[in-house]
Amino acid sequence: MLRTERSAGTVIVAACLFIMWSVAPRAQDAPAGVKASPADVGAVKISGAWQLNKALSTAPPEKAAAPPSGNSGGSAGGRGGRGTGGGNNSTSKNNGLSQAQMSLIAALNGEMRDMPDRLAIHATATDAIITFADGAMRKLTTDGKKQRMTLGAVEVETITTWAGEVLNVELIAGQMTLIETYQVPGDDAHLVVAVKMQMGSDAGESGHPTEPIKHVYDHVK
Repeated sequence: MLRTERSAGTVIVAACLFIMWSVAPRAQDAPAGVKASPADVGAVKISGAWQLNKALSTAPPEKAAAPPSGNSGGSAGGRGGRGTGGGNNSTSKNNGLSQAQMSLIAALNGEMRDMPDRLAIHATATDAIITFADGAMRKLTTDGKKQRMTLGAVEVETITTWAGEVLNVELIAGQMTLIETYQVPGDDAHLVVAVKMQMGSDAGESGHPTEPIKHVYDHVK
């Protein structure tokens, strides 16, 4: 089971990882005669320490996303405690949604709206570890299989895959799916993390995809 964990020890480890990855080489040569796969290339590109560039990033929407049958109830505790308050306890105001469902919705909205100022990534073609400045850490396996991860005070399912050089991470809670993509386009100057919410069983037909929010990060050298 995947966990988003934070402790005094992980804060120290996170600090060490930020230092180590920020000074590590950004690229590695493939063995002679072996052609690197797109996932290998993408993993090398996104690995390193990154600082949010607010001027280049998209501001999150004022209104939080919610499924067609309910309201959002705010944002809550992503990345091991980030975010603000929980959902509304009144089922009459939430169109019959349970407190558990509202907590899941709030956690996904918090994840979408509250991107960290700093993060460090260590990725390969088979897995990725994302470490946040507050010590929270995510370990993702890129085999396309469902895994479970704690997001604040709730658990969500995750599916992680490579699409060429782009790392795709899906966080699933009922009819809501938060889709995050991590990539360094072209010149290796910036990491772009695009986040969008998809609601309903098929966003291409009956679902309600949101416009992606883009968070742009500078490489910490």
